[in-house]
Amino acid sequence: MILVFGVGGQLGRELETLASFYGWALTGRTRAQADISNWEQVQKALAEVRPRVVINAAAYTDVDRAEVEMWQAIRVNATGPEVLARACADAAIPLIHVSAHHVFNGSKDSVYTEADPVSPINLYGRSKVAGEAAIREALPQHVIVRTSWVYGIHGANFLKTVLRLAGERGTLKVVDDQWGCPTSARELAMALLAIVQRLEEGGTPYGTYHFAGQGITTRYRFAQHISAAQATFSGKHSPVLPVPTEAHPTKTRRPLNAALDSSLFAETFGYTARPWEVAVREVVEELCSHPAQAGIAPNPSHGNESHRFQTRAAGNPLWGKLPSAGACSGDATGFRPSPADRSAKTGEGYPHPSVWHKVPCEGVPDLNQSTVGETMPDTRSTQGAERANLRRLRRLRVWQNAKIIFQDQMIHCMVRDLSAEGAGIVVKKGGALPKDFDLYVAAPSLQVYPARLCWQNGDLAGVSFG
Repeated sequence: MILVFGVGGQLGRELETLASFYGWALTGRTRAQADISNWEQVQKALAEVRPRVVINAAAYTDVDRAEVEMWQAIRVNATGPEVLARACADAAIPLIHVSAHHVFNGSKDSVYTEADPVSPINLYGRSKVAGEAAIREALPQHVIVRTSWVYGIHGANFLKTVLRLAGERGTLKVVDDQWGCPTSARELAMALLAIVQRLEEGGTPYGTYHFAGQGITTRYRFAQHISAAQATFSGKHSPVLPVPTEAHPTKTRRPLNAALDSSLFAETFGYTARPWEVAVREVVEELCSHPAQAGIAPNPSHGNESHRFQTRAAGNPLWGKLPSAGACSGDATGFRPSPADRSAKTGEGYPHPSVWHKVPCEGVPDLNQSTVGETMPDTRSTQGAERANLRRLRRLRVWQNAKIIFQDQMIHCMVRDLSAEGAGIVVKKGGALPKDFDLYVAAPSLQVYPARLCWQNGDLAGVSFG
């Protein structure tokens, strides 16, 4: 059984369609059904489904709003993947996670490979880097797939925006100095199933990979091709004019180069996306057959026939090779690391917490001491109301390389310091912390609870609630 988090998004819905078409046993959880940053909800989903592999298709994808809704972006893109990875590590389940080209700054003059260092230039990119780092730290049995310029028939994306604006404005102006590899959500979903297939065959292809549409183009040429396909299938044509990025400013900087090298993925998993022009044409045809889905007016001459989902054998090495539902059903006993290997990698017994790091009293505390997985004291030995309060915070992690953010003597949040990886989430620093003061501690779900630090000889001795 495959469990997909974020099944209501454009990628998750394509996974559902493909799984049904090929006979895979797949179930999913929407954002409303399971918040990936909530430990209890994730554990409940894993216990109910008992999957053999988990796919995280959930993400906060609004690059501009991420600068405003900083903690929401971090919660979904960083905390959520960490919670998923910890839960999967505890249950010994492999995790497939989807990341984005925004982990790079876009200044490279050639395609990005998996060996290139991350260097995000906006908060969205930093949150994606944080999510990747958390997964690598928590779960060796992971596959991270970076992609770029994803589009499809579901959700909001560049292709559907072009179709909608073409009907509203007539002439479109699109930047001509941003490069990338347009990626069909359907082909990305196929790529993720290729990973599942490799795992099912007993492979251990763990690590980070790039997967994107075949070929490199600019946003302008991407939009031109969309417009040309729309003219073919709906009878409407909208001129597209090229403009530089400076003439089309956005609230947030974006990488100018989003081109990814997918050769390692093809070599490892035997699947390559088709030329992006072919996939774009198919998606536009499907949307023109269902204009309400794209927000465009129908062409009366096009007919009302339903566009039947098809996956062609040509150029698709997975055709006829994906296992039936029975091959991915049943309990979660397949392709798992041994208990000895898991304890060596993640720490025996995690995530049951035991001790706190000692935190210096002066300045902004640096919580980086030695090991990963040190958290709130175990609630089992605590009594009464204090025990109930501690239980709510049981899954709070003192992240390695974490910093405490505080404002007006109040703890606001703890965030991972990724400066060593070039990601550096900004930490607002202040004066010395007093010996005893009120604070709010953010749990993994970003629910905030009042608490008080207790100090002994300049070191953090514990936490009380009141």
